[in-house]
Amino acid sequence: MSMDLVERLVLAFNAHDASAFAGTFAGNGAMYDYPDQLAGQGRDQIRDYIGKLFAAFPLVRVDLIRRVNLGVRQITHERFDRGDRSPTYEACSSTPCRKREDLPGDGEPATP
Repeated sequence: MSMDLVERLVLAFNAHDASAFAGTFAGNGAMYDYPDQLAGQGRDQIRDYIGKLFAAFPLVRVDLIRRVNLGVRQITHERFDRGDRSPTYEACSSTPCRKREDLPGDGEPATP
């Protein structure tokens, strides 16, 4: 069974693979920092942004706590650990899944 989009995002993040992480986004996809600050638009900017985060926090990791499948969107609850002995924090993310294959248990990442 292949991994769904959210599983690939978490795996790439925890492997500190900025290219794989960015590759899960649509070509014109966007990543935002809380609450609404654009962190990157397009795979190159997203890769550069997340690569800088990995460089700043070499032990950072995320654990998926819970997810809700809303059909074409996944809402996830995650726990982030910077790996620097600072307190962990939790966040929720919304991941659009444009194709049925992006839903849990199937397929490839969304493409434009």
